[in-house]
Amino acid sequence: GIGQEERQALKSLESKANTVVLFVAGSRGTLVADIALRVVSANDATLGLEISADGPLCVLKLPAGQWKIEARHGQTTRAQDLVVKAQDSGAPRRIQFAFPEESTDSPRASPGEASGVSDWGRVGR
Repeated sequence: GIGQEERQALKSLESKANTVVLFVAGSRGTLVADIALRVVSANDATLGLEISADGPLCVLKLPAGQWKIEARHGQTTRAQDLVVKAQDSGAPRRIQFAFPEESTDSPRASPGEASGVSDWGRVGR
């Protein structure tokens, strides 16, 4: 988790932003980090940014225009189009990218292990 000081800093940044992006994974919405984020103008492919989001939140202040936001986590890429209007004010727009459950390097369970039934205690086959 993050402490009170970090929360206050994020709130301060959000008040100056027009877009907040959240990264989650799995059915439970686990927060994920280390996301390759690319934001590109729909009208000018040379205008934009590419960063590695170190945390589950990315706070952006984008100029007015049409944007394509791409987020990559592992082998999965998600994309969303966004229109920022010059007169946009107030609370920032919130975008969420959901990725598949993170895999681990652990071996997969056998069908018997996954079902909760194993060869232990069985007599014969």
